[in-house]
Amino acid sequence: MRNGGGILKLLFFLFLTQFAASAMVYGFVYDYNLNPARGYAVTVNSTPVQTIILNDSGFYSFQLPDGYFMISVYPPAAPQNATFQNLTIENNGSFEVDLLAFNFPIPNPSFDELNNLSNVTSSFGNVSASISSLNGSPFNNSNPRPPPQFFPFDFLILLIVAIFVVSVFVLFILLRRRKSESQNAGMVVLNGDEKLVLDKIRELEGRTSQKDLRKNLSLSESAVSLALTSLEDKGLIVKIKKGRGNIVKIK
Repeated sequence: MRNGGGILKLLFFLFLTQFAASAMVYGFVYDYNLNPARGYAVTVNSTPVQTIILNDSGFYSFQLPDGYFMISVYPPAAPQNATFQNLTIENNGSFEVDLLAFNFPIPNPSFDELNNLSNVTSSFGNVSASISSLNGSPFNNSNPRPPPQFFPFDFLILLIVAIFVVSVFVLFILLRRRKSESQNAGMVVLNGDEKLVLDKIRELEGRTSQKDLRKNLSLSESAVSLALTSLEDKGLIVKIKKGRGNIVKIK
């Protein structure tokens, strides 16, 4: 009796452990019109296989341990017309997985008849057995799953950064070239007297009277006046009338 009681306790403990380590997977199933897929069967290839016939709400739920599973949605009268959803359980908790079913026509049996799963389970079992005989079957959990395909986001980010850097570099070259061209286009050629006059104005803090400028230059009054007129025409200086003389300043 003691051994029997120990075995019962062990079995009860294993049952509780398996229940505690399971995850709740639930959700709603919709047809392509986004209406609840009433009357469809939802099956998961757990051990044992779990099957639910959807009511008017289209809601389903399963208790699943860790592992790889395949959830299928199909009309009970045509289990071969199933749609499938891969599912990976890696930890405990509750997971909502909404499903989409193909809009296959369903015969109009009563809902009580749909709840009779004896024929449905046997039909789906035959389909599962046929598919499981193929290599890489989605129902064979012992086969390794193919690695998931990920979009190369890192490569995309590097490409965007490279395009941005190249664009900035090209823009910098174009702006520098345009600035150089504008400077060359605006370059002014000065003769000897003009250069002497302009340099002297700069020495006088960029502003002086025409009379003081002539005193600080070894040029005649006419040469200074002619140089100032030329510099003003070239946009390098400004002459401001003040009394009987002129104030000259760098523009």
